[in-house]
Amino acid sequence: MTTSRHLAVLQQLLPPVSYDPNGQHIKAELTATSIVLDALQDSAARVLAAIDPAKVAELLDEWEKDYGLPDSCNGEVPTTTEERLGALYAKMVSHLPLTIPLLESIAESIGFAGTQVKKRQPTTCVDPCNTLLNGEIHRFVLNVLTPYVRSQQMAHCTAACNSAIAFIEEPLLECVFRRLQPAYAFFQFYYGV
Repeated sequence: MTTSRHLAVLQQLLPPVSYDPNGQHIKAELTATSIVLDALQDSAARVLAAIDPAKVAELLDEWEKDYGLPDSCNGEVPTTTEERLGALYAKMVSHLPLTIPLLESIAESIGFAGTQVKKRQPTTCVDPCNTLLNGEIHRFVLNVLTPYVRSQQMAHCTAACNSAIAFIEEPLLECVFRRLQPAYAFFQFYYGV
């Protein structure tokens, strides 16, 4: 049996005259207490190491729960610890202030190359009053223009009786962007542009 790290400290804390630190009963009590203190110190060290997500091992499940992982948008569940840490880091980076270049790079990273994000510009009337159309309420609308086309399927005359009348798939792009959407902004998606 290995000697506890806290045993010597506990023996030194005993009053010098009242107790014999090497007595049979007191040493057994001090050894049991020091084993508990060792376990507590080890647990605290693991929790302290888990504060930095790059080194997380003990609290990875809690970090994933806080960031809503695994992400239901792509349907893929990372299995290895490295994949889980990578998904956690990507989710943490996604909480940076949203900029148009960041949104375009996120779209490209999930397979929507060529997607452009543009601020919606209010249009003005041609009459002299020069008032805004779609002005104040559309101040924070971002148009997401992608060359990809949504997959959709409509029932037709030769379709089977049990086929769906209409099916429109919500692409991964919308799922990811809606999760990133701040409270003050709204995304409008345009496909095949």
